[in-house]
Amino acid sequence: MEQITQDMRLMAAARIKAIGDSGNDCFNADDAQTLDNLLHSMPRQRASFSMKGMFQGPSTKANAAGVGNVNIAGQKKKFSLAVGEAEFRCGAYIVTREGDHCYDIRHVGDVDACMREGESLRLKYEAGNWNAYLNRPRRLRIWPFLITIGGRYDFWKRGM
Repeated sequence: MEQITQDMRLMAAARIKAIGDSGNDCFNADDAQTLDNLLHSMPRQRASFSMKGMFQGPSTKANAAGVGNVNIAGQKKKFSLAVGEAEFRCGAYIVTREGDHCYDIRHVGDVDACMREGESLRLKYEAGNWNAYLNRPRRLRIWPFLITIGGRYDFWKRGM
């Protein structure tokens, strides 16, 4: 795989944003083709597992002379584990190549009005057209966990 430069990342992010910001039912197919030309050498996604989490260290309560009750909260620590992922970050998006002319684009920022954080876009070339499919996952909060259950990809826009 050729090295993905900062210019390539900026160009990819601009093209993804243009696809998301385009009209209600279509987008410029040249944006998708440019994205495909930029990312065609990216390795394909294979089976992968990823997990992110956060935990808080122990807190302490004590009685200090002349001060009274003292509460010292533990530090919050974040962790992430990823195995087998072939993805890269560009702007507010994480891009994964799923196959020939097929990309999954996960939105991780809050700059795009069409795609909310956590949603993903599948950009796919099929039957001579570029099509965009949107996946809006469901979220279930069971304290202290937030479980994201992937939905299904529904047709969103067609490249013209």
